[in-house]
Amino acid sequence: LYMYPNPTMDKIYFKSRLKEIDKINVEIVSALGQLVIKQENVYLSETNSVDVSRLENGIYFAKLTYGKKTIVNKIIVSK
Repeated sequence: LYMYPNPTMDKIYFKSRLKEIDKINVEIVSALGQLVIKQENVYLSETNSVDVSRLENGIYFAKLTYGKKTIVNKIIVSK
């Protein structure tokens, strides 16, 4: 799984290189460990995204879960 754009101002999109993954659960966590956004069943396409525009500038972590697997990626919000 990968996300783009990063850094971002307003939205994050997710893509998978594996065809069997079509949707994921997303949790965005602040650098202090606070859950700031939770979205379930996000479809992996360019038309579906997670809106991070209400977040302050800074570093966040995206916890991406599909099946029994979890991936954590760093997100930079810069406006």
